Amino acid sequence: MKTKLLLFTFFLTFVTTKAQLVLLDEPQSEGIGTVYSLAVYDNDILYTMVKNNTTLLPGVFLSNGVPGEKIELLPGSTARAYFSTNVSGDAVRLYKDGNYTTTKAIYAGVVNTGALNQVYKLNNSRSLLIPENTFKPTVSNFNMQLVTNDGLVTIDTIQENLINKLVVRHFKKDGNQVNFTLPESFYGENSPNSFFKWNDKLFFRAQVSGELDLYEVDALGTRRVTQNKVSKPTSFKGVSPKSFLLDDYIYFIGRDGFYTNVVPGPVERNYPVNICFSNGDIDFGSTETAINNGDDGSLGYKSFSDADSPDNILGKINEKIIYFKQDGFSKKFYSIPNLEDLEIDAPQIDVFQYVQYQKKLYVFPKVGFGFYEDLFISDGTKSGTRKMFIPRYIATSTPAKNIGKIVPVGDRLYFLAEYSLSEKKHLLLAYDINEDSIKLVYQFPNDVKPNVNFLYPYNNGFIVRSRETINSEEKIYTLNAEIRAKIFNNSGSKTTRKNNTTFTYNSKTYHVDANSITFNENDQLKVQLLDTLSNQFKGNIINLPNNENKARISSLFYAVNTLKENNTFSASLTLGFDDDMIENINLTGDNITILAYDNNNWTEITPQSFNNNSKTVTINVSDFTSEVFFFVKYNGVLSTGISAIIKDNFSIYPNPATSFINIKSKSIDQEIQSVEVFNLLGKKVIHQKNKTFNTILNTSSLSKGIYFIKLKTKSQQFTKKIIIE
Repeated sequence: MKTKLLLFTFFLTFVTTKAQLVLLDEPQSEGIGTVYSLAVYDNDILYTMVKNNTTLLPGVFLSNGVPGEKIELLPGSTARAYFSTNVSGDAVRLYKDGNYTTTKAIYAGVVNTGALNQVYKLNNSRSLLIPENTFKPTVSNFNMQLVTNDGLVTIDTIQENLINKLVVRHFKKDGNQVNFTLPESFYGENSPNSFFKWNDKLFFRAQVSGELDLYEVDALGTRRVTQNKVSKPTSFKGVSPKSFLLDDYIYFIGRDGFYTNVVPGPVERNYPVNICFSNGDIDFGSTETAINNGDDGSLGYKSFSDADSPDNILGKINEKIIYFKQDGFSKKFYSIPNLEDLEIDAPQIDVFQYVQYQKKLYVFPKVGFGFYEDLFISDGTKSGTRKMFIPRYIATSTPAKNIGKIVPVGDRLYFLAEYSLSEKKHLLLAYDINEDSIKLVYQFPNDVKPNVNFLYPYNNGFIVRSRETINSEEKIYTLNAEIRAKIFNNSGSKTTRKNNTTFTYNSKTYHVDANSITFNENDQLKVQLLDTLSNQFKGNIINLPNNENKARISSLFYAVNTLKENNTFSASLTLGFDDDMIENINLTGDNITILAYDNNNWTEITPQSFNNNSKTVTINVSDFTSEVFFFVKYNGVLSTGISAIIKDNFSIYPNPATSFINIKSKSIDQEIQSVEVFNLLGKKVIHQKNKTFNTILNTSSLSKGIYFIKLKTKSQQFTKKIIIE
């Protein structure tokens, strides 16, 4: 295993000149106010926190990141809410750690009287909590465990004949509700637990007649997925699946056999605990070779590899399953098949942070003296595992006492680190994948004590929760966050005039004017700047218009909502634009129109006027529904060939390509600073920093199709179309 020595210096002048820490919200009056929940979806910050430290009554709020502009979603109530997003079963990885893709529906479990007894849904504009349904369980431990990609699934505890039972409630998108009460046979030593959604099916773990197995449930009933491989004595404890990893299969740790009577001969016992996998079908693995004396023909799972009693599965990288297990007084990390010790030392049991990202595993273990000193990086092989030192606090050379969850954003892995000195210091650090180094992003002031486990990416910056040292009051801060949403008020009239705001996106400004808006009285208009990676885009846009080239459609767009559903509005809007909205194109007012996506229909709007100096376009719209998306469309001639300047300066081959592209500079004056690849929607799919004259670009992760490659030098940038086959 390779070790990299990192010499590190904290440049505090960089911190004070660039970083911007903003207090977003705090409870009124002195006291011990608590933040109960916080979630970020696109430009919206949803949270529940105590409104007043004297009364300790909570409120549910929505914020655009501007202090003082929050909206209370349940005004007049004393509720608090816990938010969940939809879960898309086709991209789930590391089940317990999140990493879900999300669609537009956001649900909240709302507490009114000490129990989660209501489920609410936020409307598309994220402005209101709409009662989805109200539950009044007789047992006050209602648990909204799971949100699925075709509606909402809740697990509700009820009581029948003095027996607590679970009801699976499935609220479908079409408005229909399907309920299924798990039968009495499921309630013994262990009630059903570990509910999860995979491949459009709902699974859970339960113990029936002494056997602990995996089950599938739907409106027609339940069926067992995993079963023992040999005979079933009454003392058999089942497959006992645990530590689920949802990927191409359901991976789990489970028993891969049991004892059987061998005739003639003594009783043989076999209790192997391995990593197993299943496709959710009861006959999966039925043809597998019999273990010991027999095979019941319907197993539901197979053994992935003999993992020698693993404790937990971490992830799957390059067709290898990575897991850890206790080995004496420490944890060891392994990969299978081809069992390899990755040599990641974690002396303190179960005390480490990790994340799987871009086909690598990143692990921060806590060492024996209670500090975090190393970052381990592994591709799932022993030879591909290395470590680097985590920076110490430079003034005292003190190692980090606590490190929070790892948050991947682009080509960096961010994490909060706490250093225990005479007064605790908190730093935001980042591992830069391209430069292979750990950098200081920000040092928090002494009076801000962020919780290291609550770091949320938000609009090119972050949100943190901080607990004050003296009175334990919790506050919410933003760090370097850009403002991309604004709510325009009409002050009780039907028309509002000359509302305007300035948005920022990746440090560039976009000006928005609402010259006139007409809608129902006491309504509000919400304007947002979004991109095609947003939940709003993925959850709303059914299909892009059938243009001859989708590169004509901007990757940045405006979402406009009235805050009342089923409303309409008319407006004169002036919207900012620039070349970054559509990559590789020089946008001018002479060659653009605006495409509006309204109620699943596309409408092309001829602008009323342009201002090429300020890069703004004005459009008039009338009688649009409560949710519209405005895209800039380029109508000029698209360049399809290689430019002469790139021929003279760079060699890019092969093209078409499959798994790699060679890029070579032909001039000593053209050192490559970075390489970026964009798809036809303008989405950046590869970003590689180089500072070299020759580089190899790995394109194996790209799907077949047309892309644009952008090369940047110190003084220029060059673009070329490439084809991946």
